[in-house]
Amino acid sequence: MKWLVLSICFVFIAGICVADNYGKGYQEGNKKGYQYQESGGIEPIAPIPPIAPIPAIGERGYDDGYRRGVIEGHEERIGD
Repeated sequence: MKWLVLSICFVFIAGICVADNYGKGYQEGNKKGYQYQESGGIEPIAPIPPIAPIPAIGERGYDDGYRRGVIEGHEERIGD
């Protein structure tokens, strides 16, 4: 019984750590995507990034969050 409880706790804590890295990557990527300009020039000031969405199936970790953040940040800027 102890092992079951410890196993569940370990899986829960590991999931939180992965989600935390995904969120950090998403927020940094969102800033960079918003500031991206093809022609160069002065970079605009990025707004406060939104809270990271729930990772899609197959997305995990910092790199996946960063990639998604860049795409959504750039789309947000284009929409202005």
